[in-house]
Amino acid sequence: MDRRILEANYEETSKLVTEKNLNLTEDTFKNIKFRSKFSSFLVALLLFGPLMYFIGVGLPQEIGDEKSKVAFYLSSYGTFFIPVIKITLVIWLVVFIAFLFPRKNYAVNIRDALVVMMPMFVASILIFFDLSFALSVAGIGLEATCILIVVGIFYILVATYNVLIKIKNTLYDLNLKKISFKWNVYVTIIGLVGATVIALLFQTIKNGFLIYSASFSILVVFVFAALMIKVFVHSSVVNHYFVKYADQYQEKFKITDEQWYGHSKVTAKRKGK
Repeated sequence: MDRRILEANYEETSKLVTEKNLNLTEDTFKNIKFRSKFSSFLVALLLFGPLMYFIGVGLPQEIGDEKSKVAFYLSSYGTFFIPVIKITLVIWLVVFIAFLFPRKNYAVNIRDALVVMMPMFVASILIFFDLSFALSVAGIGLEATCILIVVGIFYILVATYNVLIKIKNTLYDLNLKKISFKWNVYVTIIGLVGATVIALLFQTIKNGFLIYSASFSILVVFVFAALMIKVFVHSSVVNHYFVKYADQYQEKFKITDEQWYGHSKVTAKRKGK
């Protein structure tokens, strides 16, 4: 019988939910406290938020006022996801504000912390995709760029499949085969050759070697996206089971009530004192 990833019992999840995967240290337990959350919120609000908005929204529009060919491509092709980026940044801010309120316990806190990070991750990927897409079109043309996008999507699909297989193997003692890394290499070679040939056929390599080289940065964005998806999927499953079997794991990892609930007053309240 093929069991789903989120159907494991406590004994099975103990091979996945480990102190190493949860990064349980004295410093991480402090993250449940309001002061720690509020400090992170201020950094996000005053630094990362404005910086991401400038790079993803303001920069392409400002560059559009320039008269160079590269500026034309950035303003024409580097603004595709701007509306989505704006919405994602607003969602990130709202979710972060909600995260400031106390959580039931440490397990719920780290699960929700991952939820807060997801909109930031999505916005970052969209920002750098827009910029790299514009550079790619400027360097090798739209047709060749589409080939690179297909290669990048392949990276993401392989990464997602492999991390799911890895989690299943860990939970249920299976030996399911993952897609070998060599297929990423083969597809990359085919994609690079195909993109270069199409660019030459359509005579789109005309903005200099530097822009031509930068055209392939779009693959770097997809590699980063694939790696982060692996991290988020794995962490999401680990956190799901940490919350689901919270009492058992608190006892197993010998987490004190003060660490678990974040404050002595909350501890007393949970105990009904």
